[in-house]
Amino acid sequence: IAKEEEAYSSLNTEDSSGYATIKSAVLKAYELVPEAYRQRFRSWERRSGQTYMVFARDLTGHFKRWLAALEVTTFEGLCDVVVLEQFKDMLPGYIATYVSEKQCVTAAGAAASADEYLLLHKGAGEGRGSRWCASGVAH
Repeated sequence: IAKEEEAYSSLNTEDSSGYATIKSAVLKAYELVPEAYRQRFRSWERRSGQTYMVFARDLTGHFKRWLAALEVTTFEGLCDVVVLEQFKDMLPGYIATYVSEKQCVTAAGAAASADEYLLLHKGAGEGRGSRWCASGVAH
């Protein structure tokens, strides 16, 4: 309960009267934000002795919580999530990090951010024969 109280007490008087604002603050206090749900869904493993039926139900629940946290309610929104995740998985790590920090919600937005990154770092690496380390620094 300490985290809930801390999250609630950190809100100003105006914010503390709205359910959605309070809920958002409490979820953030527990790190139950879309990325946390995505990681939980992607890393979920079947427990020893667990039936596959229960495992599938748990996995489905984690997936639905991830989508709910993203406020995905349409097939088009689901497509955006899947294509964006696949797009980011195919990027070099340093560009994927940049795109994630921009909080893009579509592959088109992520592509624009990835191109922006390349423009901002033009001449520092990609396409010039340089090798990049994980931090995105050219060698």
